[in-house]
Amino acid sequence: MMTRLIRIAVFVLIFTTFCLVQIGRAQSANDVIVNEFDAYCCPRDQWIELLVVNPSTVDMRGWIITDMEYDELPGSSEGLITLSNDDFWSAIPFGTYILIYVHGQTGTNDFDVSDKTIVIYTGTANATYYSKTGNHILSSSTDNISIYSGDTYSSDGIDHIGWGGYEAAEVPNGLTWSTNISGSSTDRFYFSDGSNFDNDDKDDWTSFTDGNGTPGAVNTDQDDSSLLGVTISGSSDHFRMMSSPVAGQIYGDLLSELWTQGMTAGGDVTSGSNNVWTYSGSGWTDVTDISGSGTSLTAGQGFLVYVYVDTDNDGNTDDSGANGYLPVTLSVSGTENSGDVTVPSSGSIDADAWEFA
Repeated sequence: MMTRLIRIAVFVLIFTTFCLVQIGRAQSANDVIVNEFDAYCCPRDQWIELLVVNPSTVDMRGWIITDMEYDELPGSSEGLITLSNDDFWSAIPFGTYILIYVHGQTGTNDFDVSDKTIVIYTGTANATYYSKTGNHILSSSTDNISIYSGDTYSSDGIDHIGWGGYEAAEVPNGLTWSTNISGSSTDRFYFSDGSNFDNDDKDDWTSFTDGNGTPGAVNTDQDDSSLLGVTISGSSDHFRMMSSPVAGQIYGDLLSELWTQGMTAGGDVTSGSNNVWTYSGSGWTDVTDISGSGTSLTAGQGFLVYVYVDTDNDGNTDDSGANGYLPVTLSVSGTENSGDVTVPSSGSIDADAWEFA
């Protein structure tokens, strides 16, 4: 395996604080789930909330969201919302909420994904990002919501939930959903399992009353701490200043999608120039062991990484992610540390000086 030298005379530190990591381009069942919906109609809004739960950037170009039954596809009598092939949809980050007002409501669409929230008002046309076919009105007594990664429906099922009367033929091929959520005349439900994002059990869905939904945000009883992460991108090798929101021997987990070298344990190779350092107060110190039994981090502790765009060092620029090329999404499990910080901790910072916080 070829190693690489770090030859940089001048560099820019890019400061990044984040929680968890992984990567990729995913189009598998339950990569994106239906997380909450309000099917009570008229004059109130109807909406569907999707959530990206695969720890990756997900390519959603050409995806379809519909309440059409699987056994009636292809068809559009009950409405199809089709995401465009615009590059915007090519890398939707892990933990992104996608809120869709489906009953033709008008409003301000939000396609700024930097806050991990996308909002679509189907009554406000925007052909750049999506199109609507048919009359997408959810039934409050019996209906379903399905997500497909394309219009080859027999092999494109991503997620499905239903309420009211159940028919197995309505469930997309290859997906698990055996019994519908109990329906009522005012159907509003959210996925309420706090331990994971497997939404395939009707008993993990909880009804909510008018005005008590959480459209575009974490559900009641749901733990979304594992959805926090940061995407590392770039077209050239560069330095990144990072910090961990949790404590422990987590370097290896945190940096598993990046190329690491020059360490005694935990890196991709032991040869080459070390590319992970901590600051001692007077200089940079090599991190030599990033294995699960190696160097520990305290919550909020900073460290410096030299990021290689070729994340597996194979010279191939056509692949992506941990086994290829930037971008990657970094994440680590645990409870995020939080609190107030005073900078500087005492005294003042001299002119032309700096301090880590």
